[in-house]
Amino acid sequence: MSVVLDFEDGVSMADQREPDRMKAGTFHLACVDMEPLTTEQTGEEFGFRLMLAVGDGNVSGQVGKSFWQKFFYPAPSHKDGGKFCNKALAMLVQAMGLIAPGTAGKNQVDFGQLVDMQMVAKVKERKFKDEAGNEGATIEIDGLNMWHIDDPEVATIPKGEQFLANCCGIRWTPDMIATATTKHEKGASKIGGKGGGNGNGNGGAGAAGAGGKKPDYSNL
Repeated sequence: MSVVLDFEDGVSMADQREPDRMKAGTFHLACVDMEPLTTEQTGEEFGFRLMLAVGDGNVSGQVGKSFWQKFFYPAPSHKDGGKFCNKALAMLVQAMGLIAPGTAGKNQVDFGQLVDMQMVAKVKERKFKDEAGNEGATIEIDGLNMWHIDDPEVATIPKGEQFLANCCGIRWTPDMIATATTKHEKGASKIGGKGGGNGNGNGGAGAAGAGGKKPDYSNL
């Protein structure tokens, strides 16, 4: 007896043994879910995590896969007083199209609106050991490597047509592209940005909290 089997191009036997594990690469991502991160002791919210699903990218066989990415609120206890986390979030919300490039000053941001928004991001594999000493690996955003879907820097990265058809974030005009991609000399006034970020060495990006905390875009 014989049947027709569909062998996916570019997918190895090793890939098939771990079908849900993403590879490192640069991908068109959509935020499909969001959960708060809270302390066990007091229930205080110290960040959130986003589930990011792959629409397309520069590595085959990854469409439809997803991963959770943590984001942390800036805090005075951070070595830099939370400046990096603030900058990372300010870049992130512009990459997602929640805030227009060129925004300056303190602005209240509703992070719940990130659900269904999209961006392009470079992801990497990070190896770790758990409390029991067992080794594992996870996928996370690589540093500040996030871009808006209209950023010319990621024009060659394949985008998911179905994702784009449902895009709800701000789409960049030519003026926005110029604002976001202009590089300034050190010490000059900087606004806009092309990335989002991974902060504090915990596999998550820095974020300003929604509960009365306002990200400051003036130092971008």
